[in-house]
Amino acid sequence: MQIFNRALLTNLFLALFSLAFSILIAEITCRIVPFSNDSNPTYKLAHKILPYVMQPNSKSTSIHGHLIRINSHGLRDFEYPYRKPERTFRILVVGGSIEFAYGANMKYGYTKVLEKRLNSLENKKYNKVEVINTGHPGFSTRDQYNYLRLYGLNYSPDILVVGVNSRLLVAKSLEVVIIDGVDSKPGSLWLRLRIPPAVKKVLRKSHLYMAVGFWVSQIRHKFRDQTTISKDTLEKVLAVTNDNFEKIILLASQNKLPVYFAAVPKKAELALKAYRAPQFYQKLKDLENENKAVFIDMMRPFAKYSGNAEELYVNKDHVHLSAKGHQVFADMLYDNLISTIQ
Repeated sequence: MQIFNRALLTNLFLALFSLAFSILIAEITCRIVPFSNDSNPTYKLAHKILPYVMQPNSKSTSIHGHLIRINSHGLRDFEYPYRKPERTFRILVVGGSIEFAYGANMKYGYTKVLEKRLNSLENKKYNKVEVINTGHPGFSTRDQYNYLRLYGLNYSPDILVVGVNSRLLVAKSLEVVIIDGVDSKPGSLWLRLRIPPAVKKVLRKSHLYMAVGFWVSQIRHKFRDQTTISKDTLEKVLAVTNDNFEKIILLASQNKLPVYFAAVPKKAELALKAYRAPQFYQKLKDLENENKAVFIDMMRPFAKYSGNAEELYVNKDHVHLSAKGHQVFADMLYDNLISTIQ
């Protein structure tokens, strides 16, 4: 019996060692050859109205090595006081993960590239141009409206830019449960099993864990794309989205604030040279025709890009922009805004 137990323990040890060694090799492989998109380990705080806010004066590093520094107002941006300095022109940008510069360094995000270009102008009307980036990953059109009315207008902006794409075609706000700064989806395995948030923080630093999560999300995305949304559901979602657009415009008009809606195509849409949710973008065109807002459509400049279109997007990511993608976006906004600055 003692020999049997010794053999069992030896086999168990060898099995555990083999498993640990395999995981280690897989982790090293995923670090050498990136199999996933980037992460967003930003420390989050719960909020009564918004899905979340980011911890002011915090910093973290994404799995691809991008520093995410959050300023004193809870934004991934430089420091800007709410009170606008004299002879300063302010552009307020509200949006989601593209504006946040997900998967890229902040200085390469289109808001900062645009700010640098506008400040390099000679003979402009203002001493300084500030492009304030309030992008929050996952924010819907409703969340954009609420952020604008709660915080955005405190900056006394001169122009409002609203970043949009077909991912915003949703009827509800983002729903997350935040525990110790870590967000989870309601009803997720993390919450059902009551796994400590510290475990999730550690796993988010694992390239293997992120790769597995990426593959699972890609499979789900593929099956979701094959599912046709019913006409009634689409109409309801469009009605909510359109209502949020109108609320943003009304709030902006009450503050004498011109509105620019800037739309970026997803990688699959760019390949088709057509948006998969044309009704969503038609509403933006209608708002422009009604002289309520300006619609900046990035489909054409992206389609005309002289290089490989893959270069416009972050590796292993069908939505978020690379430094080149942000540059093209900033150039288009620059062309639309330069006459206001000079």
